[in-house]
Amino acid sequence: MAPGGLLGSRALEGAVRVRWPGTTALRALCPLARLTLALGLAFAFAPGASADEAADVAHARTLARSHWFHGVPYAAARALRPAGIRWLAALLDDPREVAHHANAVIALGMSEHPLALEPLQRLARSEPRGELTRDAYRVRMALPYALGHLARVDRRALELLEERLDRDASATWSYGQLRGERLRRQLERSGISALGITGQQAALDAFEARRALAGRAARADEPALRRHIAASRELCERVSREGPARVFERRPR
Repeated sequence: MAPGGLLGSRALEGAVRVRWPGTTALRALCPLARLTLALGLAFAFAPGASADEAADVAHARTLARSHWFHGVPYAAARALRPAGIRWLAALLDDPREVAHHANAVIALGMSEHPLALEPLQRLARSEPRGELTRDAYRVRMALPYALGHLARVDRRALELLEERLDRDASATWSYGQLRGERLRRQLERSGISALGITGQQAALDAFEARRALAGRAARADEPALRRHIAASRELCERVSREGPARVFERRPR
């Protein structure tokens, strides 16, 4: 998946309406998913929940369940508050909602909220195995970009992104023709793009230094990789100079 679809910002059309699962369907969920879903619903509709909290949950639901032609809107994700962050975190624990997980992951990262780190950490450290579905693949591709956004305000997200870049050489999953060396190159490029999102040139410097130490500098695809790193450096410079809002918010022409 090209990074642009995950970095874009303008909404296409209205939110997708989704029916809540009935009692039988809820019994089919794993215990953790049932618990997190119940907590999210209880929080959103509890008598003590404020109107602002309920509105934030509704906002988070729209972000996760809408079809975004240009990707999750940056400004809308930045507007998330704790109630919406917790709702998105609960959504990631529900396997029945996997079609909406990629949007939830990106929204969490773009929110730049301290509460977003923990669910992204859990996702990053629960590496899948075997052949992935399309939805599960989209989640793995969304994760580095989410970490790149969050890394602007949380050093731990940057450390996790760097850790994944070093580890992705031995991915335990595949998706169609993406496996082995082909998958490794795809994951590496996604990680490099995510470093550009951080706005921190030092992160790209450190990545290249680690590549050189690991003896990965001389490869058949080196020219293409060098161009990709250069493009990420340009993005990184723009984010640092202009600020993420100007770079990632999509404005009408």
